[in-house]
Amino acid sequence: MRNTMRTLYILILFTISLTCCSKNNSENKEILFTDYMEWWKYYNNEIHLSSNFQALGSEENEISKKQFLDSLKTGNYLPIKHHSKTNTYYLQKNKSNDESITSTIKQVTEIQLFNLSWEGKEIPEFNFTDLSGNNYTKENTKNKTVLLKTYYTNCQACNKEMPELNKFVAEKNSPNVIFLSLALDDEKKLKNYLKNKHYKYHFVPDQEEFIRTKLESDIFPTHFVIENGIIRKVVNDASELIVYMKNK
Repeated sequence: MRNTMRTLYILILFTISLTCCSKNNSENKEILFTDYMEWWKYYNNEIHLSSNFQALGSEENEISKKQFLDSLKTGNYLPIKHHSKTNTYYLQKNKSNDESITSTIKQVTEIQLFNLSWEGKEIPEFNFTDLSGNNYTKENTKNKTVLLKTYYTNCQACNKEMPELNKFVAEKNSPNVIFLSLALDDEKKLKNYLKNKHYKYHFVPDQEEFIRTKLESDIFPTHFVIENGIIRKVVNDASELIVYMKNK
């Protein structure tokens, strides 16, 4: 009798454990996207790959951010927001037949991998002189935070975000933070374009070689957060930059 009761008790515990496991595994239901726009809306509203998110694999096992992005770059997975864990994304098998979804996730992930590859590295040696004649080097900015933005005058995205950045510069208002914009344009063109813009960044002309060769960057804008000569964060959007700086 005692053995029978013990066996029954074990079976009950086993059944409960199966129920719990089943509940946990179905916690995040598969999300299916009917078309590209539905997926893009979800991605824009829910997914921020530039953030310091907790990364989970397709089995909801913890992985590194780089492993997560490497998996996304294959196009075989989509990033999905965890429904109960804050700032956590997991990999879901990409079952979409829409090639534009696969193509876009590959492209955005490649950009994020490039940005991530810079984080923790030293900024290349630089010697910038802005339009007002101020000089900036790794040595004289060593104890400051440098927010470096890539720019050119005809870049719509670069100019569109400047009002938001102007507001942030005014709010920050710290002598320990330097706001620099490296431009492709020559001094004459840059001065002529900016004379009525009232942008609060310090603009440095003729920086195509540094941007493309030293930073290996061809996405405009790209923002580099530099502290004591070390690149701490790289993003492509003013809002992402501001969120990072405010959460530091």
